[in-house]
Amino acid sequence: MAVLVTVAVAVLLPSSSVPAGAEGTQLVARGVVPGLAADAATAKPTTAGVSAGHISVDDAAGVGTGVWVYGDVTNATSAAVGNVILNATALDGSGAPLTSRQASPVASAIAPGAAVPFRLRLPAFTGTLARVSVTVDSFDPANVPASLSLTLDGPREVPVGVPDKVTHVQPISPDLYAIDGTIWNNTNQTVQVNGASVALYDANGNVVLVAGSGPIIAFDGSSPPVLKPGKSATYTVYISRAAYFAAASPTKLLAFVDSTTLSSGTP
Repeated sequence: MAVLVTVAVAVLLPSSSVPAGAEGTQLVARGVVPGLAADAATAKPTTAGVSAGHISVDDAAGVGTGVWVYGDVTNATSAAVGNVILNATALDGSGAPLTSRQASPVASAIAPGAAVPFRLRLPAFTGTLARVSVTVDSFDPANVPASLSLTLDGPREVPVGVPDKVTHVQPISPDLYAIDGTIWNNTNQTVQVNGASVALYDANGNVVLVAGSGPIIAFDGSSPPVLKPGKSATYTVYISRAAYFAAASPTKLLAFVDSTTLSSGTP
């Protein structure tokens, strides 16, 4: 059984004026920063109450290359769902497909009423990109995720190298920020932590950046990290400084943890 946890903190970043985002389809704004919201709303694609929305497209690398798509999947059903398969399709101005790719959200199960972000990179293509449509192709029933607790701190600068021998100034990475956190198992279940992710949202609730963590470090040294009730682990997510500041109207960060329940009840 997957475990999903989210926590929000305020983020103070440069602001910009962005129109309201479309649900399920993102129009590409040319010659602007990545992550701009759509300038026209469209119907939200849905498969039996599970839908993709809050989409943004990062086309900073140029048309046809380096196109990242961000968004989230909302479970509006009365039961948990898992193994969600998304299909993102790049379309030209006439609606003809240019390329497509499947992806899944960052958590393997989504509780009723919950939303989980996703990210994917479209394959290279030729033609003029007009919009990206994201649909939910399929999903399976799943157990209701248990709850973990976690902290979220950052972004912070990332030290690199060694301090200068004379000035003792610590060099910092010009390319990366780090976000740190601690995952606590306050349940009566033993869980294995599979990974952590963070998502950056703009003022309209659109997902403008998603990044995954490196190794999860359990305080008891277990590998893979298995948390018994009352135990904890730490995580760090590295994000591009350029992408962080280029994201449109960012207002908050959410953290997500994906885990597998190994046993129920206190050992």
